[in-house]
Amino acid sequence: MIPDVPAVSPGCLMREALMTMRRLGVHHLVVLDDGRIVGVISDRDTGGADARVCDTMSEPAITASPTMTVQEAADLMAENDVGCLPVIQDGRPVGVVDARDLLHALSRGVS
Repeated sequence: MIPDVPAVSPGCLMREALMTMRRLGVHHLVVLDDGRIVGVISDRDTGGADARVCDTMSEPAITASPTMTVQEAADLMAENDVGCLPVIQDGRPVGVVDARDLLHALSRGVS
């Protein structure tokens, strides 16, 4: 899990979001509006460099809880065809889990 939530605002331009992803070495960004998750974008989302994130993001965001098992997270991602799950605790984002995190956990025998 990525403990610091990489995020952008809905009004951010996609070119800025993509530069942020490259700089941070991530493939997804959580879209936050006043601290509330309103969506998720991926480096595969299209819409053009001048598109706003709010016009390109996947919404609503499919989220996980910190108590969710690896299997539950994998099932949720597969059922919703998403590449990451923002982790929510007490209504606030506390991290992001992606497919790579799940594979690493499974390879270590974590369920």
